[in-house]
Amino acid sequence: MKKTYTSKKRIAVDAYFFNNFGDDLFLEILINRYPNAHFDFITPSEDRIKNFHGNPRIKIVSRKQALKKVMSYDMYIMIGGSMFQQPPNWKMQRLNLFLMVRTFKLFNKPCAIIGCNFGPYSDPSYLKAYKNIFKKLDYLSVRDEKSFKVLNDKNINLHCYPDIAFSFDVESKGGDQRNTENIIGVSIMDFGKENPDYEDKMAEMLNSIQEHAKIKIFSFQNSNEINDLKVINKVLSKLPNNSDHIEVVNYEGNMSSFLSHYEECRAFLTTRFHSLILSLMYNQKIVAINYNPKIENTLKFLDLPIEMVNLESLEDINLDILFDQKQTSYDLSTIKRESLAHFEFIDSVIGV
Repeated sequence: MKKTYTSKKRIAVDAYFFNNFGDDLFLEILINRYPNAHFDFITPSEDRIKNFHGNPRIKIVSRKQALKKVMSYDMYIMIGGSMFQQPPNWKMQRLNLFLMVRTFKLFNKPCAIIGCNFGPYSDPSYLKAYKNIFKKLDYLSVRDEKSFKVLNDKNINLHCYPDIAFSFDVESKGGDQRNTENIIGVSIMDFGKENPDYEDKMAEMLNSIQEHAKIKIFSFQNSNEINDLKVINKVLSKLPNNSDHIEVVNYEGNMSSFLSHYEECRAFLTTRFHSLILSLMYNQKIVAINYNPKIENTLKFLDLPIEMVNLESLEDINLDILFDQKQTSYDLSTIKRESLAHFEFIDSVIGV
């Protein structure tokens, strides 16, 4: 029998709360899918969730508060993409997740992690430690086949579907209107460490692109940890002429405005992973910079004819693809339907 919502449904949510566009998009999809549920975001500050300010269904709680009022929740979920990449403090992160899952399961509360990829990692104990936690989950979904193969275990309720972002509903501008505006989008990324070669090559590419089109550069995250805007400004400072044809679009929790700018672009040079996903959904010509295995893994999983160049080989990039005025269309209907399956277990608990 189909479940219905009740105003009493409440979910404790762990995610990457740092005003990162991709992770905020996951959260936007989550809260829109369950319009009568309430969500407690486990984060220390409202400044980390600017896109959700003023939403009466969202409350900020500490991890300690969430653990103390476990009985008030219908379930615990972690939602995100690159949640398991073996950071230096991974043992503390692992302990936090262990405490959440152990406590919620102690009180027979469902637990799920959805939408992630696993790795890269270098320490075998990292994989072993997390697999022990995953065995206690009611549900785990990943977004690429490599993660599925790494985690596949008869004692883990494991599923593999396309990235959650594909389930987001977008309305794309017509190709003729885009060709008239002739804007090429570029995402430039802060890798968390100095990367002067990347900055120099991006400056060279911007210089080439602006001879053919207007440019919008997109910054997907700006925090103390990762600051795309800082790297963008470094790249712009390397241009011989800081052209009036270049506009910077900065994500600061302004999702609607950010997407409005994004859809105006006819083609896109993507670095950020969710820049690639958005450009697919907006049917844009794409050249993808492969900076992380998840880029290549996802493109293989989707089996789409996208031009890709490795970060270490940017001198081999073919920008002519971006200048081609021919309209592009990707059939993502099956991918969109499959990506919604990440929510199948939550649907069974909360109702749809």
